[in-house]
Amino acid sequence: MNYLAIIVVLVVVAAFVWGAHMCNQGLFEDFLEGVWSAVGTEYCAEADIQAMMLTIGPASDRSRLNPFAEVTRPAHLVIMDDKHSGSFDLKYTPEGAWPFSRVYTFKAKIIPSDLGVGDDPVWDGPLNITVDIARGHMVIVDANNEVAAILSKDNAITEACLPSD
Repeated sequence: MNYLAIIVVLVVVAAFVWGAHMCNQGLFEDFLEGVWSAVGTEYCAEADIQAMMLTIGPASDRSRLNPFAEVTRPAHLVIMDDKHSGSFDLKYTPEGAWPFSRVYTFKAKIIPSDLGVGDDPVWDGPLNITVDIARGHMVIVDANNEVAAILSKDNAITEACLPSD
């Protein structure tokens, strides 16, 4: 009888941890959508640009019950002073987002859709993207292990431009 109680407790704890994991991953996935920018920051000065803005669109349809399904998101990048504007898709498989974690890291492929001004993508893929939800920061590291962007979530522009649910 004691073994049965232990098994029931373990199943309940596992279900709770899985549910919290799914909730946290959903939170991170929802947070990715929006406008991310770097304007007049230390990163811009080092990169010799005036500003950078990255817009990330909604995720492709996927089942919330399958957190490991591949996700595709439309994105658009504008870099001031480099005269680059391009659209592409970010394609990735969500990584683990455990309860009480504020940082979400995943590896994304760049799928060109309309490169816009300029003929080549700005970033060499795949990208390692780290999002700190507590600070509203995103760090993008390219395939050469170089920092490609340090961005902040621009909630005011996101609210003004993107449709609300």
